[in-house]
Amino acid sequence: MPFRDDAPSRPAVIEPLVRFGQLYAALDAGRGTLGDRAPLRLAAVTLIGVPGETDELVARVRAADAELAPSFGWTSSVDSSVRMVLAAALVRTGESVASFVAGSQRVSALIKAAGIRWAGVHGVLAGMVLRRVVGGEPSEGDVDRMRAIHAVMKKHHWFLTGPEDLTTCAMLIGKPGSPQEIGDHVEAIYRRLANAPKTWGGDQLQSAAGVLALVGLGPDEAADRFLAVATALRAGGVKIGQAEYDEVAVLSFVPRGAEVIATEVAELRMRIDAELSWAEDAMATSLAVNLSFVRLVADEADTRVAALADAKLLLDMQSIVAMRQAASVAVMAAT
Repeated sequence: MPFRDDAPSRPAVIEPLVRFGQLYAALDAGRGTLGDRAPLRLAAVTLIGVPGETDELVARVRAADAELAPSFGWTSSVDSSVRMVLAAALVRTGESVASFVAGSQRVSALIKAAGIRWAGVHGVLAGMVLRRVVGGEPSEGDVDRMRAIHAVMKKHHWFLTGPEDLTTCAMLIGKPGSPQEIGDHVEAIYRRLANAPKTWGGDQLQSAAGVLALVGLGPDEAADRFLAVATALRAGGVKIGQAEYDEVAVLSFVPRGAEVIATEVAELRMRIDAELSWAEDAMATSLAVNLSFVRLVADEADTRVAALADAKLLLDMQSIVAMRQAASVAVMAAT
């Protein structure tokens, strides 16, 4: 699969925005007055390509969510918003809740044995990634490699690197090279981007650099792809700030030209503004990227596409975690 192909994308089998609307409406029916829309959006996006009737899929998600609750309830580090998206991911992959919970518990024990006792919900997400990357149950060596990559990243940016970066490090364990080489590769991409116009360093850029490092390209080429897509999106009227860096990173490896990608995102962004009045600005852009990804890679049978789709979902789930943490801090500050 070439990374760039200026040929127009072939029509997707489904119309993602229409399918999203159906799934979201069914999920939203049980939200309640004070319920959160963010996990419903991600759950709906996750289910777009899953065969089945809307009501049947939503029922399966709710059943999986209820089955997950005893293991990931209010006393755990996984709140109900993240749990809902986990349930949708299990429906998509076909893994049973029992298998997922058992696997998560095994990986959690390995993570704690490796001395990582501060992971919280990020450890659960990292464990989910590790199981996907190795295609089964991770070993002690896999967890040690994840921690070693994290240590290199923290050496480069001790003030930026925290438990939220474990997921990125888990994605990178399958990359060739030593942990030092992998961490240095991420840092080289980060530095190249941080020195570019209209791009700012920080947590979001480090996460984006980690995603860009997933594909075997040199730092300059990976950064150039990111910058080309960001420039095209801005030219198309899509605001690109720090909150959108992970979106741009994932789009950078869609096998289409930057202008084709930007046109798709801008078109969907306008449709979302017109058809989904509840979608706030940042959420609308993220949703446009999610749906564009579905449309542009619908006909691509390539493991790299699946890996990037998984990366996008995990990054979105981490954004929910970050929003919950920020809200908690705000409440505590107000009391």
